[in-house]
Amino acid sequence: MSRKNIRILFIGDSLVNGVGDQQMLGWAGRLCQNADNNDQEITYYNAGIRRNTSEDVLNRLKVEIENRQLHLELFDARVVVSFGVNDTVIDNGVARISAENTVLNFELVVKLASLYPNIKLLFVGPPALCDDTRNNRLALLNDKLIKKADELNVAYIDVFPSIVADEQYKLEAKQNDGAHPREYGYERLFNVIYSSDKWWF
Repeated sequence: MSRKNIRILFIGDSLVNGVGDQQMLGWAGRLCQNADNNDQEITYYNAGIRRNTSEDVLNRLKVEIENRQLHLELFDARVVVSFGVNDTVIDNGVARISAENTVLNFELVVKLASLYPNIKLLFVGPPALCDDTRNNRLALLNDKLIKKADELNVAYIDVFPSIVADEQYKLEAKQNDGAHPREYGYERLFNVIYSSDKWWF
């Protein structure tokens, strides 16, 4: 029996990339490592870039999809998008991207992905940080993104409640660089996403 050929693009920020993980897998790599088996072959593309906002992700999504030939109907193509943490960074007294514009960028990402009918799209919401003030902004943004995802009928995995309640995750991030966890944190994110009924396999 031939193996199912699945190609997955993960696109987003440094938390998608897995910055800080000693295993160099992050949550995305762990998901693909877990899924690759005798029945399905996973080709895994990680396009997480440090400091990327929702606007950055939107601006490069088309190129990332087409460079990896995901628009061709030759295999099972998937795209996982995640952003939001960098949008809430305060520069010169204002957020890098307002919550309203993050939601608009989310909507535009969904619209762009819909131009490729063979691609299955999934959004992973932003995780919490170790800073309560940032977490308050992230909680509000996460709620807005969930509401928009429901309106657009887009699969959305909400990781924020699990992570904001996980003191070990937040301590690990604080002891690292204040934003990125290490091995425990990425394993935790993997488990939250993998246990969701929105995740594929």
